[in-house]
Amino acid sequence: MRDGRLNSQRGFTLIELLTVMTTIGILAGIVVPAVSGTKEASNEAEVRRRRRAFTVKGAANDFFAAQNSADV
Repeated sequence: MRDGRLNSQRGFTLIELLTVMTTIGILAGIVVPAVSGTKEASNEAEVRRRRRAFTVKGAANDFFAAQNSADV
């Protein structure tokens, strides 16, 4: 109380803290499923890429594409 103000004027109120925590919780609830869905789609694309790389057709396509690009 140096300048005559009460000490309760400093800091945040409980309502303000609860509001911020609720907002952060809502945003986290929105972001987490979106990120996990993106990760799952990425994993599926990687599986498809690896599966294609091991097939004979994929190997033949890669071979012919390499041969044709070398001639250009």
